[in-house]
Amino acid sequence: MENSIRVHSIFATNQGEGAWIGQAAAFIRLQGCSVGCAWCDTDYDSGETLEVGEIIARACAIVCPGAIAVVTGGEPTEQRLEPLVEELHRAGFRAHIETSGIRHVTAAFDWITVSPKRSFDRTEQRFGNELKLVAAYPPDNIDCLAAHAAPFLELPFEYFWISPLEHPKGVFNTAICQELTQREPRWRLAIQAHKYWNIP
Repeated sequence: MENSIRVHSIFATNQGEGAWIGQAAAFIRLQGCSVGCAWCDTDYDSGETLEVGEIIARACAIVCPGAIAVVTGGEPTEQRLEPLVEELHRAGFRAHIETSGIRHVTAAFDWITVSPKRSFDRTEQRFGNELKLVAAYPPDNIDCLAAHAAPFLELPFEYFWISPLEHPKGVFNTAICQELTQREPRWRLAIQAHKYWNIP
């Protein structure tokens, strides 16, 4: 149906990353992802198909007015999001999206976070509010990481984050990310604070 969306989960939390860190949020995590990150361990095929009105009702039931609504995935741009964004705005939410950038964002989101998981050439969404790059190309070589990251700095984003990769589990390549920020101060060291807070 035109106004239905495949949803993995809807939950209340606080934004754990980026410029909105700490802000109360309803996360609307969608099904489906064709990006195929090697480090991803989430089953984005599970969930249910919901009408937009039901998504809004669930979001309103778990957060107070003034919270943000973060539409993420999986890869959210694999679905038509215009009706969802319109209803989020009507319900009083700021609508944020977190995308890998493999497709253009066409809906009128208030905040666009692009987290490229492919090469610069395969990143289609080349503008937004913040860009968060995962240090995974490869994670143990600062020169290769710096070369991979450099083209993204030419794009019109306000914030540029470099995010340490956890691989293997419990082992973060934070030192290489910190070294990149020393080489190029436009990069800011990112954190996933929700993991430290032990919240979703």
